[in-house]
Amino acid sequence: MMDNTPPFDLIAARVDGMREERPAPGKVRAMTCLCPAHKDRRPSLLVSEKEDGDILLHCRAGCSFFEIRDALGIEAIDLIPAHKRHARVDGNHGPDKGPRFSAWQAIRALAVDVITVELAANQVRRDGWLNEDDMAALASAHDRIRGTIMAGGFRV
Repeated sequence: MMDNTPPFDLIAARVDGMREERPAPGKVRAMTCLCPAHKDRRPSLLVSEKEDGDILLHCRAGCSFFEIRDALGIEAIDLIPAHKRHARVDGNHGPDKGPRFSAWQAIRALAVDVITVELAANQVRRDGWLNEDDMAALASAHDRIRGTIMAGGFRV
């Protein structure tokens, strides 16, 4: 998706029951809302924006980052502030000087996708094929991995 909307605003536009909260020290904005990853009756998702634009997501019911991200229908790269992304617009192929997002952010965001690719490869090796659902999961993982690599300033 690669939306240039600030991550906090992107999330706020996609959740129900949003209530602005007083931000904790070191945070500039905070809200609670209904968690889109489970059937929430009371706001259990806390979303905070740090001074550097990073987003913190915490579901009091225990939903993972990946479950929340998928339920919001956004890519991990959309949660990285635009000023921290690596994207090159000058036609060069190498990464820009100075990272816009750290390697750990990219690895953490793609961990489940890498596991999905590994499981698909193992199933193809074992059975010689993937069913429709597994193929769809593999295609989604491919798209997210490719998008993150491109956001890092590399051609794929």
